[in-house]
Amino acid sequence: MRLLLVLVTFVACQRSTPAAAPAPPAPSSAEALAAPAPEIRPSGVPEAPTEPDRLALVVTVEDLTLSAERPVALGEETLRALVAEAAEAAGFVVIGATPSAAPPDTAAKKPSKATVELHYALTTDGKVDPRAERGLLTWGVMTGVRVVGPDGLAEVLEGASIGEAPFVREALPDLGAAFREVLQTGARSAFLDVAMQLRYASAPVSDVLSGLRAMQREERWAATRRAAALGDAQLTKRLVANLEGAEGLEIGLIAVALARLGVAPPVEQLAERIDGLPESVALLVVDALAGLGTPGAKAALARIAKSHAEARVRAAARGE
Repeated sequence: MRLLLVLVTFVACQRSTPAAAPAPPAPSSAEALAAPAPEIRPSGVPEAPTEPDRLALVVTVEDLTLSAERPVALGEETLRALVAEAAEAAGFVVIGATPSAAPPDTAAKKPSKATVELHYALTTDGKVDPRAERGLLTWGVMTGVRVVGPDGLAEVLEGASIGEAPFVREALPDLGAAFREVLQTGARSAFLDVAMQLRYASAPVSDVLSGLRAMQREERWAATRRAAALGDAQLTKRLVANLEGAEGLEIGLIAVALARLGVAPPVEQLAERIDGLPESVALLVVDALAGLGTPGAKAALARIAKSHAEARVRAAARGE
């Protein structure tokens, strides 16, 4: 249910319905619905990992959209199919899925379990309205893949994609097709996030440096997480450089990595614009500040605990 909580916050913080304007031409794809934005929109068609040993998955899909919210009925089979296609596009093999049968090298192994939560709706002025004539398409996908490490311990790697795009019903009569496309693209990004975490789980510093320069955001996320785990000073310069152009989740991940490296100034500066960050990213920045323990970080936490708009962020800044 974590996705539902994230989506409630996301919808509540949305901008108002777009002002009335002549109806635009009917978009033919998700990319035509809105210009890409790294934090809240899928990143297009991600490049799948190329490792020969692809992880086999048994996928469970849960639609969290309430019947009263649902602007169009996509159906369980449709959702399962688009999720399976998304997982395979990200480099996994889905057991029992239509897109492909498991190759011999993966069929002999016990598949991992994956869960996918989906939510999709139309909103106006931050409120769900399935009959809206214009407003925003909103969607969210969260996936968790259970993997067993070399030490025999199991963990769940998570990936998520939350997005929005303006719409006018007259210009977009086939809402089903639009939602299928954005959900599939979002699921692909979420699965790719997990795939990249697997790829970089044991990556050396040289590979992490290469990953931090990657064009694909999901790869940069994974490389940044690994950089935080390694704590190698050789990575500092690249992380600081990436922070300058970072958006959304990447900002929070870089903040945590720099805090682990003891690089205080960039993280303390982030605190000055924390009010403009999504709640999930702001929480990562707070975690980074708490990890620093510098006078500047402590002063920033005190300020955030007193004045931030979100109660969860204020509580985190107080250490609760």
